[in-house]
Amino acid sequence: VVAGVVTALFPKLILLSLLFAGCGFFYLLLKCPDTRSTLHCARLSMAALLYWNAGFFSHLWQERGKLPPADAAPLPARKKSAAAPARTMRVLIVNRYMSMYGGAENVVKELSEHLCRAGVKNKVLTLNISDEVRRKCKGLDIETPDKHFPYAFRSVGFFSALGILDEIYHLRKLVAQHAKDFDVINVHNFPANWVTGGTGKPVVWMCNEPPDFWNNPHPSLPIRLLRKAGIVLDQKLVNSLVDHICVADELNAQRAKNRYGRTSTIVPYGIDTEVFNDAAFDRNKFRASYGLGLDDFILLQVGIVCPQKNQIASLKALSALLQENKKAKLVLVGRNDTPYKAMMEKLISSGSLTDKVLFTGMVSKETAAKFYLSADLCLFPVKEQGGWLAPFEALVCKKPVIVSQTVGASRLIQEHNFGIVSDDFSRDILTMARNYKEYSSHALRASQWIQQHLTVLSIYR
Repeated sequence: VVAGVVTALFPKLILLSLLFAGCGFFYLLLKCPDTRSTLHCARLSMAALLYWNAGFFSHLWQERGKLPPADAAPLPARKKSAAAPARTMRVLIVNRYMSMYGGAENVVKELSEHLCRAGVKNKVLTLNISDEVRRKCKGLDIETPDKHFPYAFRSVGFFSALGILDEIYHLRKLVAQHAKDFDVINVHNFPANWVTGGTGKPVVWMCNEPPDFWNNPHPSLPIRLLRKAGIVLDQKLVNSLVDHICVADELNAQRAKNRYGRTSTIVPYGIDTEVFNDAAFDRNKFRASYGLGLDDFILLQVGIVCPQKNQIASLKALSALLQENKKAKLVLVGRNDTPYKAMMEKLISSGSLTDKVLFTGMVSKETAAKFYLSADLCLFPVKEQGGWLAPFEALVCKKPVIVSQTVGASRLIQEHNFGIVSDDFSRDILTMARNYKEYSSHALRASQWIQQHLTVLSIYR
């Protein structure tokens, strides 16, 4: 793995890295009595070596880019030549994937469009873009590598996690090709914040959340060790490569402070309120198209089915509500080809909830908006991973919400009494259901507040 990392970041050192890997494995063969011990020792040694070398790789990358240390004094500003013609800033935007229209993709699209309206040249670099996102980003300058990168949960298993090295290499290659034509690099989802070394350009990171490096509910020992190594490497690289960190809320500002020891700028995401317009929406017809009854009490959660989104908490809340309302159903909107879904299906089957839970899979932004409009109540038991936009999208549709304390939006929701901030969804869903009219009025007030303060235009102004 160490050899792979070195090779991905520094292709010219491939022979040295291969020699290192060969010597290490030969040593293991001599020391271990059988194949099983060899493999076990190889896994542990590999993870330990990657952890130990995290700071070293960061140093090499920093030297390669000739960047000053994170605590170095700022360089004096260069004086402009009197003859230099005035021009607008040029921005290079980098995001890992644009293959589904989620929170990060929405931020990238809105930012690129706003820069275009302001006359600022910009280009988006990404590994993959879906047809839906390309249609929504029509007219924007978006480039992908020649190699196809399907959307993947790289941290599900140990060997799939190593696939991130190839992504880093190709994303870094794209950045190196285009960086010279731009003044500022704006990076978004991991590993975009790792690929700007050597460009010599100032980097602004829109940090949706510090990367956590896994999507496996039961990670193996090698994955856990690899995660620790990844966090150490992330600390080093971000402090070496990123000049400014932006976050959407105070909660993620504190997370960034804890990991990187730095102060972030808080810039809330804007809500595209137009897509949630219910003027011509037929709620009954839409429900019927998905086999949902007109009198069903629909609980909704939108997001990828994974441990960070914590859909199992919503499932437990459904079980609690069914004790009082037999018409309750749970709808889970989002990509679900994950090990976490398989774990959920076992719980659904054992709890006799098969006819009470609907997995829709990945849907378009417009269809997701219709699910919000047709729901009765929205749940967001998200752990420390994003989740800022979705609660406000539900509120702009006038739907009562329950959010976890670790959702980025929780502070605003609690401060303005827009919904319930909870550490026990099974308890608080009963509170909200019993006082549904009261919480619906809170949601209506929240919708009006968002229209005034959190639209895309108001944020960019």
